[in-house]
Formats: sequence, structure tokens, C-alpha cells
Amino acid sequence: MERPVYQKWTGLKAKCDTTKTSCNDLMNHVSATNYIVCGQDMSNFVIRKSTTENTIIANLAWNVDEKLFNRARVSLDLLREEPVSGHM
Repeated sequence: MERPVYQKWTGLKAKCDTTKTSCNDLMNHVSATNYIVCGQDMSNFVIRKSTTENTIIANLAWNVDEKLFNRARVSLDLLREEPVSGHM
């Protein structure tokens, strides 16, 4: 049985010529947020729903074809509106 091996990369700087095809990204990160908004104009609206999706694709090690793929989705839905009252 093999033991797990973990890597942590910090402060990486590429030392390859980006004009060459042999120079690849170590990690790709994409983040997107969508909002559902209700209201009459831009100064008076309510955000009903917010959905954010983050995707990370990274190489596991040098000279291997395997890649790490991580996707996370966070959704926030408005349940109700209440007036703010009292002092905090």
C-alpha cells in the first residue's frame, strides 16, 4: 500500500518562455458570480439570489498527465425582508 503524498506550492514564478508551446500554466482558476435582482431602478433593488462558482485545475506534479480538478458552488437565496430596527 502506498502512502499519500501532498504538495504545497507558494510564491511560484514561471521561468519559461511564454512564447513557446512547452510553457504551460501550473494552475487555472475561474470564478463566476450570477445575481438575480428585482426592483424598479438601479437605486432601489433587492438581490434575490447569488450563485458563485469557483473552478481550479492544477497539475499534480511535474511531467505527469494527471490533473487536480476542484469545483465549488455557493448559492445564497433571500428568504424574507425585514426592516432594521433598534441600535446595534
